[in-house]
Amino acid sequence: MGIIYISSLWTGIKPFFTKGSPKNSGMPAFYEVFIRLLNNEKVDKIYIIFVSENSNFQIPEEYTHKIEVFHIPSSSGVRLLVNTINALIIIRKIVRKTNISCIYGCGPIAGIAGIAGILFNVKCVRRLYGTFLINKLSDSKFKLFIDQPYEYLSFSLKANRIFITNDGTHGDEVYKKIGNKKLGLDFLINGIDKNPQFEDISNMKFLNHSKYVTYIARFDPWKRQHLFVEIINMAALKELRIPAYIIGQVCDFEYYNEVVALIKKYKLEDIITIIPGLPKNQINTILHGSVCSFSLYNTSNLGNVFLEGLSLGVPMIGFNVNDSLKYLDSNCFVSVDDGDVVSASEKLEELWTNAEKRDELSQKAYQYANLNLLSWEERANIEIDAILN
Repeated sequence: MGIIYISSLWTGIKPFFTKGSPKNSGMPAFYEVFIRLLNNEKVDKIYIIFVSENSNFQIPEEYTHKIEVFHIPSSSGVRLLVNTINALIIIRKIVRKTNISCIYGCGPIAGIAGIAGILFNVKCVRRLYGTFLINKLSDSKFKLFIDQPYEYLSFSLKANRIFITNDGTHGDEVYKKIGNKKLGLDFLINGIDKNPQFEDISNMKFLNHSKYVTYIARFDPWKRQHLFVEIINMAALKELRIPAYIIGQVCDFEYYNEVVALIKKYKLEDIITIIPGLPKNQINTILHGSVCSFSLYNTSNLGNVFLEGLSLGVPMIGFNVNDSLKYLDSNCFVSVDDGDVVSASEKLEELWTNAEKRDELSQKAYQYANLNLLSWEERANIEIDAILN
């Protein structure tokens, strides 16, 4: 059987699709399902349509026989309609020549999959990795559709199954307003790696501190690394110079330069080290060794890094923006009001100086995550079952 994917080209999966690297470097919510489908004996081929700026693709050699990639440029306005029609033409050609069991739409452009499923009478499953529409929920349905037509259709069109990540962006509330009420909603927290791989720390010569804190996120304004710098600076002003690592791929160079400039402004170059991306096993090692780690994103902080940190027993400090952390046991992490860098700095100082407090929080985090969260295999298999059966 064949499967048609429709997706954006997420930063974390670019190495697989543009550099031919079979190793995952991010976006596990996509990769963990995709790689298992790819290796499933029932699946003969995956046809994947990327809506992206990038049009140069290089698939890992061992999978070239099982993947065919198509490209539709990112667009808006009239071009959006034209490119949607072009995507539907591609899908029609595939459906006519191949036994397609499912059209699987990923992310805010999954609305195209909904249209195709209806037009060509093929099973449609959609997967939304959270949503930013929660910030516009007071708008009328018509305005929501005009502003974000693909994402609106991702919620509202007919489908066999729809999965929305419970990542604190309140996709369930958006679904209540614009979702197709005839669908069953799977509103699930992402999985965790219950058998994480680690790098021997002796091989990581770039680590020049044995006691440190971390911030792990790609450089994008809404990830708000600048607030982490502010927190470290507040501690430094009290003569507590805490070594810190900021680890993440650079998606927005302008923002990255702003963060670098802020570090220089506060004269923190000797304690804040930026590492623009690392293999997963090295990230696990650094995260696991952290005194604590931070998540200060805009919109939500119930993301993969927060969950992974808990699963490794790392004390996590997060902004409870939009009440995004309410889905977890509040005893297993430190919650701070959104934007309150003063309180966040005080919590950092407490954990940095109080080993007993750190150990207690670490044990609670580890126990909660590993008892209550699904492994990535378990989590991915729920979607795979919906796609294949």
